[in-house]
Amino acid sequence: MTDMADDRLVNVKVHKRVDPIAAEAGRSFLGRGDDQAQPDNDPLDSPPMQALFRRLMGFTRREMDLQAENRVQMAIDHDYYDHIQWAVDDAVTLESRGQLPAVYNKI
Repeated sequence: MTDMADDRLVNVKVHKRVDPIAAEAGRSFLGRGDDQAQPDNDPLDSPPMQALFRRLMGFTRREMDLQAENRVQMAIDHDYYDHIQWAVDDAVTLESRGQLPAVYNKI
């Protein structure tokens, strides 16, 4: 798991993937024995790769922030298409009166 704080990569924990079937047979996830496991100094843990990771995660976060408003509007549009147009409290009020919160869209 990685925690991002102040654009620095901190608290990195690497968890070895375990395949239960391969573990019973004495093999690791990639089919190698434990003696052939990857070394601790993986090239992906180097400072340039960590900087690239931070940069790419920054791009991802920025795009998610930029697209958030449009994604909310898309969700509203999908609900409209699926005839989900009543607010929850309004639908509960209608159902308590014995009415269905029905919608008939005519285009």
